[in-house]
Amino acid sequence: MSVALYNGVPTARSLAAVLRDSFTTDDDACRLVVATTGSPFTEGTADYYTYTRVVINGQTIKVPILTGSGLEGLPSGRPIYLLATRTILLGLGQVAASA
Repeated sequence: MSVALYNGVPTARSLAAVLRDSFTTDDDACRLVVATTGSPFTEGTADYYTYTRVVINGQTIKVPILTGSGLEGLPSGRPIYLLATRTILLGLGQVAASA
């Protein structure tokens, strides 16, 4: 059985395997973190659709969000997932309540 490779990496890897390999202890690694939302931007403004505010260590930070992530206009205090590197924070989606 042959496996297709791209730059030495199998092209048919599961998302779980890719994320697991990405979350290493390297300083340049991507990490999935949870943060709390700050006050929302005003609806209808450009920032409302492209950014959210998060509170990290008591400071409010403006963070870009993925289109379609459902993070537009979330009220304060809601937990959300962020993709974090040394230089970038990106809002990915809401943390779902367990049933």
